[in-house]
Amino acid sequence: MAGIPAYIIWYQLVGEMMIHIHVKKIAPDYKDGFASEPVFLDPDEWLQFLEYQQVKHYPDCPNKELFKKKLNEDMRANRRKAFASILYKWS
Repeated sequence: MAGIPAYIIWYQLVGEMMIHIHVKKIAPDYKDGFASEPVFLDPDEWLQFLEYQQVKHYPDCPNKELFKKKLNEDMRANRRKAFASILYKWS
């Protein structure tokens, strides 16, 4: 009812390494309901989707400074192109 995107996620690990992910969106719409097939993604595709969602949320984020601080402190996130528009101002 809140209209917040929700997903069911299945993943497989080999040791500590994630090798594949199946994702099914269940809210706010649940197209074809339970019968819908999950989407297969590799871990990098899922990471790109999550980064896209974070960047899309950023303009409305009430905690912009905290989010920016965490991005600056996380060296892996700091190097991701997806966050360049948040971390760097271009002249």
